[in-house]
Amino acid sequence: MTAAKIFSNLLWINTVLAIVIIVMERRNTRSTWLWIMIMVLLPGAGFFLYLWLGRDFNKRKMFESKSIKDLGTSKGHLDASEDFLLSYNAALANRNYMDRYESLFQMLYLNSQSKLTFNNEIQTVFEGEELFDQLFEDIRNAKEYIYIQTYIMRADKIGKELIDLLIKRAQEGLDVKLLSDGMGARTFWKKHVKRARAGGVQVEFFFPFFISFISPRINYRNHRKNYVIDGKIGYVGGYNIGDEYITGGRKFDGWRDSAIRVMGDAVQKFQYRFELDFSFAAGKEVQYKKPIRDAEVSGKIPMQIVSAGPDSIWPSVKDGMLKMISLAKKTIYIETPYFIPDDSVLEGLRVASLSGVDIRVMLPYKGDHPFIYWANLSYVGDLLKAGVKFYFYEKGFQHSKVMIIDDEILTVGTSNMDERSFHLNFEINAFIYDKETALKFSNKFLTDIEENSSEITKEIYDKRSKFVKVKENFSRLLSPLL
Repeated sequence: MTAAKIFSNLLWINTVLAIVIIVMERRNTRSTWLWIMIMVLLPGAGFFLYLWLGRDFNKRKMFESKSIKDLGTSKGHLDASEDFLLSYNAALANRNYMDRYESLFQMLYLNSQSKLTFNNEIQTVFEGEELFDQLFEDIRNAKEYIYIQTYIMRADKIGKELIDLLIKRAQEGLDVKLLSDGMGARTFWKKHVKRARAGGVQVEFFFPFFISFISPRINYRNHRKNYVIDGKIGYVGGYNIGDEYITGGRKFDGWRDSAIRVMGDAVQKFQYRFELDFSFAAGKEVQYKKPIRDAEVSGKIPMQIVSAGPDSIWPSVKDGMLKMISLAKKTIYIETPYFIPDDSVLEGLRVASLSGVDIRVMLPYKGDHPFIYWANLSYVGDLLKAGVKFYFYEKGFQHSKVMIIDDEILTVGTSNMDERSFHLNFEINAFIYDKETALKFSNKFLTDIEENSSEITKEIYDKRSKFVKVKENFSRLLSPLL
């Protein structure tokens, strides 16, 4: 067989396989055409690249076992959950502005079974040193169990200190569990894992790296940061376990991030999510533990804890953000390190801005991934024309994931405003209906854009070089894969 004949056969096979992709998958149109282009340009190799990174048609089957395990683990939580309507009516009785957001409550309840909890206190955290000091103190004071879920786990000073503390508490008889993503913890040395397990800490990894690297599951990462102490204290936000979340590491001069420390009924939802994920990673059901309640919580903050991932029917966190955008009347403040919105979010922001809503977005001045940084800039240009204001945070890396609406409600958690967080990663966000908390985040945002950021004006943006524009366009083309 001649080389020309072999090449012709490869092209024919590629065409058939490309058609199969279109027929078998209900994928984003832009992503579909990108993969078809890759397969045409790289006959044979493109298809195997797709099988490794891009395939989506077996996703339901891939996570079928997780859904089954989740159902078994959820029984205790479902039995203990409060009625949605009762909690909703209680919230309305104490917040005269809450009726504006009835449709948001309802949607999050229907698309993610996220029930509204009401008896909650919230402590805002904007500094890594503060977060780890408080987290370590809570671990030292724990009475029964400690659950740590993180995307990245470093074998540095903070990572080693955490392991030492967890071992100490496990040897004192507490139930201690540590869950990290297999890709995010790939640099966490085996000797530390072995030492932790020998010390009584139950350590598991979500899609371990050595398996994920040769598996189509490599594209599906558990991006959640979820810390639970005795079922009465919970943390969620952008902070992983590592020194860089205090110092900025070797790449950056500092680190800008956000998290909340929660006490109250919402912590049960954090615990619920942890137990589901740990059960899946461990391959066995985790026994439900009843939260400790030493005293009544004085706070009355309504909030919903929303999880989303490739095993979910709906992209619940994205849907929540999109709904918030549609409800905004005055202001929308967004903090995200990766701004690669899908078409629905992009259009939502454009329409809101053209309707008179003051929209401001804070991005990192220096990116941690070059392609993502240039893709960010390409979307900035689209929305600048519609009146959206963008700012580069210059005092380190901006890693916070927050959206605030009208200084009344907000969402904070692990989800970036990009397609990967919306459709591929496992994420968890808190949706908070409280003016006081919203104002704390708003004030921090406004202070940072005034003191630590520079505005990306249309005049500045239009002065970009042709080389920069080429990099932006190329990165945007690749954005469905980033």
